[in-house]
Amino acid sequence: MHLTSRRKGEILMTISGIALAIGAASISVPQVAYAGLCISGLGIVSMLWR
Repeated sequence: MHLTSRRKGEILMTISGIALAIGAASISVPQVAYAGLCISGLGIVSMLWR
């Protein structure tokens, strides 16, 4: 499978959003956890949009 730079960016956005959500939830900062979920959601929507 050949990964384009756009696909790499989408994967990176999704993974970093999930990591941010998990990290923020572990230190009990719910606003940042929700922001991480929004970031990962944007990455998933971007993958499905094409």
